[in-house]
Amino acid sequence: MPDTERYRTFIQGVPTPEAGFRYEDLFPYTLTLLSIGFSEKSTQPPLEFCPQGFAEIYAMREQLAAFNICMPRDSITQKTYSALLESTDNPEQVIINKHFGGSIAPNDRRFVIVPNDYPSAMPEGVGHLVMWYADENLPLGWVADKIAVHMKHLRLATGDFVAYTKPHHSESDHSGLFIPGIHRSIPGLPHIHILVRDPKLQTQSALEI
Repeated sequence: MPDTERYRTFIQGVPTPEAGFRYEDLFPYTLTLLSIGFSEKSTQPPLEFCPQGFAEIYAMREQLAAFNICMPRDSITQKTYSALLESTDNPEQVIINKHFGGSIAPNDRRFVIVPNDYPSAMPEGVGHLVMWYADENLPLGWVADKIAVHMKHLRLATGDFVAYTKPHHSESDHSGLFIPGIHRSIPGLPHIHILVRDPKLQTQSALEI
């Protein structure tokens, strides 16, 4: 288990641009946020969070990572996404067909970082990316590395993005019911949400085949 506490002071501060762009900072920042999400399971329903800008998202990054708060989709996007889920018995396969050539296998190290087709309701100046990867058993450090490398490629600093994951329905300790927009709606394929300061960066994707 990565040493989350070691980097909490770092992510609670405001990194300088000189430090924030370095992989040496991007990787532990990303790993810390993901570690929070995979180790700190909320026992209460998350509160809906509707920020006015990226600064609010960044200020609440640990709460997002722990899934104490959530950012819902707007009603139109949620309705469209719900219709997609209702149209198929295997939504995982829809993503696998689109990004992984139709099939995945154990220890499959392929991944993509792409624009979220059904994003949360984003304030102006914020984009929503998603990292899909094939094998949920890959180490968390591997996931953090791929995100950090891509953020460095995009010239984003640690203060320019927030990464988090949604819980499986089975991990919920509160309602016992699947909640659209809150629980992971495609549980069979691991993915990470990445909110970025500049929405134009959504046009630049990462792909490893």
